[in-house]
Amino acid sequence: MEDGAGRKVDFHVIEIASNGRGIYGPPENDEFFPAESLTGSGVIGGRSVMCHPPTSQVEFHTGYELKPKDIADVSALSDRFAIHLPADHRNPL
Repeated sequence: MEDGAGRKVDFHVIEIASNGRGIYGPPENDEFFPAESLTGSGVIGGRSVMCHPPTSQVEFHTGYELKPKDIADVSALSDRFAIHLPADHRNPL
């Protein structure tokens, strides 16, 4: 979702299972977010929302080649929350 100023929010609609995991997509696909990655909270438009804590957001940006926007995202998280980034997550500029 994007506002008129170009700011974007990436939504992942999940269902919280009884064990606290976040089921992502059809349950038969067995794709989920671990319960410990769903402990963050934020505010969007004055409404409280669940979210991944910054460390989980950085962790989820692993296992694939990062695009420039991914590097910008993790760099912003690192700067704001003092998270150490692996070398392949750092902006080369």
